[in-house]
Amino acid sequence: MYRPLAISMLSLALCGWTVAVASPLATALQPTTGQADDAAQTEPKPAETLRILDSFSFTVPADWQRQRAASPIVEHEFKIPNPQGGDAPTGRVTMMAASGDVAANISRWEEQFGKKNPPKIDKQTVGEQTIHMVQLSGTFKDSMGGGPFAGGKTVMRENYGMLGAIIELKNGAKYFVKVTGPNDLIEANVKAFKEMLAGIKN
Repeated sequence: MYRPLAISMLSLALCGWTVAVASPLATALQPTTGQADDAAQTEPKPAETLRILDSFSFTVPADWQRQRAASPIVEHEFKIPNPQGGDAPTGRVTMMAASGDVAANISRWEEQFGKKNPPKIDKQTVGEQTIHMVQLSGTFKDSMGGGPFAGGKTVMRENYGMLGAIIELKNGAKYFVKVTGPNDLIEANVKAFKEMLAGIKN
């Protein structure tokens, strides 16, 4: 008569050999490779905190996915997943050191949207930084070379939007944070974008 083993591992000494016999119950409780992989994929990743220009830090939203920068002038790049999934266009986040006049940079961003819709501009002070936040929408002239100064092919993307921030430091240095993507995805990320900037710490 067969009896289930009461212990998970039984060692039998037979003719000088040690034979390990696994309990059927213990074997049944072991997760399969696929189950272990699924558990790892569903575990949320911690939000990433960035140190910028050795002057201030902020934490990016947890669902932003780090990407390899498409241009050498970009310091950090992230992707914002589209909830629609599949081939739905995603959001692109770029961060880089900047220069030039604030108004001139905002005007350049407007030109990327054809200057048809006036931008929403908000200015605030967070810690020791002055932040100029800009929101635009319309048809976006997307440079496929990796950035606005990289040249190369451009693609006109309708119903797109942009969230931009020009962060001014006390020493005059500037830093850009720019998000582009389908306008509904941009609208869905306005709150998270503002919270990220409001959380800046020196």
